[in-house]
Amino acid sequence: MKKSTLIGIISYAVIFVALLLVATFYDLQISVALGNADSLFGQFFRLWGESVGWLMIPIGGAILFCACDKKSKIGKILAGIWLIVVFVGWYLSVSYFLEEFTGDSYIEGKYGSPYNSLPLYNVTFALIFTGLHIWAVSKIKKETLAKLVIFALAMLIALAINQIITTVLKNVWTRQRFRNLDIGNGGTSSNGFTPWYKAGLGQNREAATYYVEDTAGMMQKDAYKSFPSGHTSTAAISLVLIMLPNKFEKLKKFKICFYIVPIVFTVLVAISRIVNRAHYLSDVLFGATIGFLSVLVAIVLLNSLDKKKNNNKFMMRASQLLGAQTECENIDVSEDTEETNTLRVETIKEETHEDTTIVK
Repeated sequence: MKKSTLIGIISYAVIFVALLLVATFYDLQISVALGNADSLFGQFFRLWGESVGWLMIPIGGAILFCACDKKSKIGKILAGIWLIVVFVGWYLSVSYFLEEFTGDSYIEGKYGSPYNSLPLYNVTFALIFTGLHIWAVSKIKKETLAKLVIFALAMLIALAINQIITTVLKNVWTRQRFRNLDIGNGGTSSNGFTPWYKAGLGQNREAATYYVEDTAGMMQKDAYKSFPSGHTSTAAISLVLIMLPNKFEKLKKFKICFYIVPIVFTVLVAISRIVNRAHYLSDVLFGATIGFLSVLVAIVLLNSLDKKKNNNKFMMRASQLLGAQTECENIDVSEDTEETNTLRVETIKEETHEDTTIVK
């Protein structure tokens, strides 16, 4: 492990423990001080925090579709799968944005309401964006795409790990959101509040007794999904950008930016979730940690497999099918033995000696 990486992990661990201690004693007080349902800052980063996850699906899928080898039967099947991933990703992204921007603008059942035909709009826009996206990515050089394959896989793997862990914890903890407490809606009672270390184990009956409808109109079905913050954990996956400077020489001089931007973005999303009254400090703290760890696990896993691709037939073939190995790298080393390599070296020496003699 690099010294800089170790220092970064230790620094984060220290900050995490310090903030967790603060959250353990002042979770509720911080939410009371920062909570503001009408905050433009809170609403803005609420929207973009979650959208990162939706957009990563088509971005990663398009890279893998254009990069993978489509000459073989298996390659064509993989291409079909990645194409579906791109379409599904854009469908989910379009659905998310349309529902966010139009969902509260129409009365259900009235003329002009998108509810009766919203899926049609979603499919239409998803098809358009899929076509344009594939066309744009197909213009990228093969060498560049080969370098982006690991990056694309890291995004999708980190997103999957993050979603699984976050979803499981939300359903186990069933922590009541601040916006569904009396004190979170202008009242004075904090009944129903539970500290982060007290899991509801699927059914937080004590909290449910004190449920208060959110004055801002947020749905009741999400009232007991406070811990951890899904928006913050998804925003934290943007840390996957740190892979790019290692893949592209021109980006190395901007390497520090690829660390700072994702961290600042995650912090802003985390604060916005507290301002929105959707989460407590402990919720966003654990959410960010889950997201960052998901990225690190994905990077370590893929880098480990990438190093082994030239020493393993299966890994080499998988690398070729995914387009992570350019033609100049497609060397089958499985048949090379120590004796063969020695013979090659001796042959080169002999040829060099003959050339030198001729020159003399």
